[in-house]
Amino acid sequence: MQPLRPGRSARSVATRDVVVLPDNDVPGTDHADNIARQLTGVARRVRVLMLPGLKPKGDVINWLAAGGTKTELLDLTEATATWEETRSGSPEDGGHHEPPYKME
Repeated sequence: MQPLRPGRSARSVATRDVVVLPDNDVPGTDHADNIARQLTGVARRVRVLMLPGLKPKGDVINWLAAGGTKTELLDLTEATATWEETRSGSPEDGGHHEPPYKME
């Protein structure tokens, strides 16, 4: 991911509540952490939401195709704590996560 550009990029999220929806694999969760790290202190609030029931390498498109709804997404978002790099636990607890995917 490209770092945020001073000025324009930062202004675009400065008053926003950002929710990052990672793909369900190591690159996806690493990328989500990088995004959350870059936006912390810039955006009003940053959360990382691991969507329930995703298969390995699944993403929000797969979740929606499997029957996920806008209402469910909004409810899950509301239940997700603010991301904090120093906290352990799941994104729902506001910290890092144990991968939900299964490495074989």
